[in-house]
Amino acid sequence: MPNPPALAAAPMEIFTDGGCSPNPGRGGWAFVVVQDGQSIGENFGGEPRTTNNRMEITAIIHGLLSIPPGAAATIVSDSQLAINIISGSWRAKANRALVKEAQALVGERHITFRWVRGHAGDRWNERADALAAQGIGKVSRENRKKHKRPGKRRVTSRHCDDLRLQAERDRIPFDDSLPVHLIP
Repeated sequence: MPNPPALAAAPMEIFTDGGCSPNPGRGGWAFVVVQDGQSIGENFGGEPRTTNNRMEITAIIHGLLSIPPGAAATIVSDSQLAINIISGSWRAKANRALVKEAQALVGERHITFRWVRGHAGDRWNERADALAAQGIGKVSRENRKKHKRPGKRRVTSRHCDDLRLQAERDRIPFDDSLPVHLIP
């Protein structure tokens, strides 16, 4: 009895999204790999200074890197610009290095592209959008940690003496009760 033919794996779809707040500004990218109607992988990230278009292309690059060379998939994006530039329908005027990287990754895989309208209720596009927003939030949190404002400075008697001397030299009246925000 001959063996039954092997069932082909269901095609993969990679939903991608990127955004900025503001544009240019803090950016986030994300992708969700879907097979048989189920998410089989996702990831997101961000950059502190970027643009929407860079994040859309970056999302596609990361999505492509999540599948092995030779794999077949459909890239699903709400960015007509990213799809048309990476597929070669339009010529890139900016972000050429990113576009070249994305095109090289597409060349190593069997990729088709499909556009979906953003914010129109497509489950996986909405998931990618939410993850991209998390990427923006992650960048915001990292920036706050890096650039955390110091708390109120404690005024020491030595510091007041230095300020008093500086005030006398500049012929400015000095009062020990200066508000903290005026103390250098």
